[in-house]
Amino acid sequence: MGSPPAAQGALGYRWIPATDEWKWNISPNLSKKKKGVRSPQQEINSPEDILTIFNKFGFSKKKALRLAHTLFCPLQLLAQVRLNVNLLYRELITKHPDFEWETEIPQEEWEPWEKAIKMMLDLKDFSIPRYGYPDYMEGGDVGLVCFVDGSGEASAAKLFARYEVSPGVYKANLLMCAVKLAPPGPAAASKTETTSGKMGLELMVLVKETHTEMKFSSFSLISDSTICLSGICSMTAQQKLYYSERNHASQKIVLKLGVELYHVEGIHQEADCISKKNLETNYALTKDYWRSEEHTSELQSQFRISYAVFC
Repeated sequence: MGSPPAAQGALGYRWIPATDEWKWNISPNLSKKKKGVRSPQQEINSPEDILTIFNKFGFSKKKALRLAHTLFCPLQLLAQVRLNVNLLYRELITKHPDFEWETEIPQEEWEPWEKAIKMMLDLKDFSIPRYGYPDYMEGGDVGLVCFVDGSGEASAAKLFARYEVSPGVYKANLLMCAVKLAPPGPAAASKTETTSGKMGLELMVLVKETHTEMKFSSFSLISDSTICLSGICSMTAQQKLYYSERNHASQKIVLKLGVELYHVEGIHQEADCISKKNLETNYALTKDYWRSEEHTSELQSQFRISYAVFC
């Protein structure tokens, strides 16, 4: 038999059969496609290329939108990096509503874009194990733990597979994320908190229905928001329509899966790093982003919400 291929494409990822790992296809390119191919002259391969290409070929509103769509990650594992460029583009069109597609972005506004692109490039050779569960857990008991968070910029959810490595000792591996930009308006923060809970619960349903080889023994939703958790535990008939619709859908999932709800302090909030723009710290390069050991090791009973009035 021949040796396995060095890499295979798989929905925006590069699968490395030899190590069973995923890498990302990250190649920021400002050029327009011609016959499905972009010009290599405008491909950004290093931090030094950013300003060189901006100065030589320009940086317009249309090119900013291309950058916002550079990273394709169906599982949203690199949610922070993608959220950064999406928020930068939203800020651009909000600040300059009169910009045409070919209008050049002022040079004094290039710096945050440069930082966002550098974050992408930092992950160009980054890899993670393809299989989110420990090998010995195949077909065994595992818990799903989802951290949810909202801000004035986005709703976010991080779903972990939690498993016992020795009596009373647990670890958790990141399975997938979900991020949605905040709606406009002064109530954005409260709306994103509510939406984040629904997103997290829907992720658990998705995994349960598709990962049929696994036996899921528990489901936990963790938030630092009383808006999110109290909305799920309250009578939706007394809520405004926006919140009522989403909380009613959340309640149905809580009842269907038997989800336990937990309220924790913000310091224990694992989804905070993907709910807002951060151009200084690339959390995907840290161990804690992928493996939550401290905050999921023991889901303490005093943090559990036991009351619920569903309507």
